[in-house]
Amino acid sequence: ALPLPKTTRALTYDAHGSPTRALTLARDLPLPPLGARGALVRWLAAPVNPADLNVVEGVYPLRPASFPAVGGNEGVGVVVRLAADAGDVVVEVGDVVVPAAPGPGGVGGTWREWAVVDASRLRVAPSDLPLAETAQMSVNPPTAFRMLHDFVPMPRLRDDDDDDANLHAVALNAPTSAVGRAAIQLCAMYGVPSVALLRPRAAETEYDADARELKRLGASVVIRDDGAAHRDRETRELLASLPPIKLALNGVGGASSRSLASLLAPRGVVVTYGGMGRKPVEIPVGKSIFEDIEHRGFWLTRWLRDEEAARRR
Repeated sequence: ALPLPKTTRALTYDAHGSPTRALTLARDLPLPPLGARGALVRWLAAPVNPADLNVVEGVYPLRPASFPAVGGNEGVGVVVRLAADAGDVVVEVGDVVVPAAPGPGGVGGTWREWAVVDASRLRVAPSDLPLAETAQMSVNPPTAFRMLHDFVPMPRLRDDDDDDANLHAVALNAPTSAVGRAAIQLCAMYGVPSVALLRPRAAETEYDADARELKRLGASVVIRDDGAAHRDRETRELLASLPPIKLALNGVGGASSRSLASLLAPRGVVVTYGGMGRKPVEIPVGKSIFEDIEHRGFWLTRWLRDEEAARRR
């Protein structure tokens, strides 16, 4: 057998700060011994999510246990070695794997080449998917799935014989984000129309290309997220052809969240999962008072903690 690596390259930080200044490339970060239930993983790809940057900045609820810390919250890798006493873990050497959960219950920082992790914190992933897609399986698709199911009743998977009497539509901003793309595709799977609020681009050709891609993924309607387009006659006619919008997924805040909430049917729900616009969430007063719309928040880490606590009770 080939000798185990004793060090790894990794993007690390010794203190919180701007990612462009705080992150450095460590070329010889020591690796711990394999230990009981350990797995040596070679990370193949890891995304850079907004939350990852917030952790480095020190403005996220999750903090590293110690410094130097390795960035990254999810990724895809391959198991190279397992401890002899790994027990009944579900992974094997050669498996393509992803973290079972993000955050402290996961595998630590993923912006590294090698890692020794608890094998029970890994899950086998399909080996025939593109790495870029597999690397995002732990956070973004589960976030989209839970938001679509936990706030407004979701129909069963699409069946031509289903009664559509309870069908609703979903609106979302940040539709080209990983969560947005996942939500649009899930809505299409369930036969739920989706309305994507797409912010203007520097070039109109770029906007048109993104709008076409969202339609390809399954978006029913794409409207310009400029604070006014949802009020024009053409947009109102498009929306009138859809079921009532009962759920809105907000990843931006600011004026975009106001436009999103304006689309909701009475007693609809705005769910905020991100704040990429770095501005407070805005809800129209009239929609709150006269239509009783609701605002909720969603954080996958909290959901996982609650589920774990419920299992232990």
